[in-house]
Amino acid sequence: MEIIKDHRIENKWHRGFSRDQTFDHTGKVVKVNHEEPYSIVLHGTGGGDTSEGIIKWMLSGGQLSNGKSRKKQYKRGVALFHYLIDRRGKIVEIIDPDRWVFHSLSWTKDRFTIGIELVNPHPNNGDPYNSQQYESLFYLIFDHLFNKYPINTIVSHQRMAYKYSGKEKNCPGNFDYNKLEDELTNRDYIYSHNPNYESYWGIQKNE
Repeated sequence: MEIIKDHRIENKWHRGFSRDQTFDHTGKVVKVNHEEPYSIVLHGTGGGDTSEGIIKWMLSGGQLSNGKSRKKQYKRGVALFHYLIDRRGKIVEIIDPDRWVFHSLSWTKDRFTIGIELVNPHPNNGDPYNSQQYESLFYLIFDHLFNKYPINTIVSHQRMAYKYSGKEKNCPGNFDYNKLEDELTNRDYIYSHNPNYESYWGIQKNE
């Protein structure tokens, strides 16, 4: 399975922050020890159909239904993400995962995360994701990212947004978490899922 690198967003808006770079409470950039990402955050696009369509929309400024643009956010590294998986299962790398961006409403906690967007045509992520998307997602997570980074957590944008910003986000929305748990089991991973922490999985390999 192929992962296509399309860094037009990086080149136009923001290439992401180094993972040894963070911000203090005043918003000042500070240098810290380099940390590898250990958490994957799942998102739904809440609109769109193809990866190319989403990318072109972002390149044009990310015009929202309320008339507002995301240009200022994109220039600050906000509302960007690392990977995009469209309805055909096409995987596109948008931002190099060796760098981080603000994507989950968790402020600098995103220094430890990788954001994956699944294309969902419904404005509130109400459409079900299809088999091609799940297949590509699990390939990306388990056959690529797990081999490159010390990933031990998979979590929804909904959970991150509520925990760190107190905001409700139906994101990734209509996602079948049973498929994720089945994939973890089939690949011989041990996982913990506290029902008090909806859509959050702690993961380790069953050695």
